[in-house]
Amino acid sequence: MKLFSSVAAAVAAGSLIAAVPAKASTIVITTSWIMNHEKEKCIKNAVKAANKSGFSESHEIITDKSRPITSLYAYTKAGPYAMSVECNEDNGTAALAVSGIMAEKTHERFEDVIRAWE
Repeated sequence: MKLFSSVAAAVAAGSLIAAVPAKASTIVITTSWIMNHEKEKCIKNAVKAANKSGFSESHEIITDKSRPITSLYAYTKAGPYAMSVECNEDNGTAALAVSGIMAEKTHERFEDVIRAWE
């Protein structure tokens, strides 16, 4: 029994020394451009690009009734990645953001959306 206690104590001590806290961070990649059409067409294009690039989950379209802004939020099944598009008729711009927890994969997802938009 004493040997078991000694082994258990050594394993527990080794586990505490070897324990490394988990680290995670969110990566967000953004871009924006001048729209050459109305926000309705911008959001329609955003939905197409989202579906084509794999962001086909939980689409949420929000229209700001007090300002000429419409936004799309979408997610992908392939990991914890999200995208957002804001179409702003007030200043004539569209903005895209893609977020995730791994820089390389987030960049790949971002590039997928850009390619799908074209």
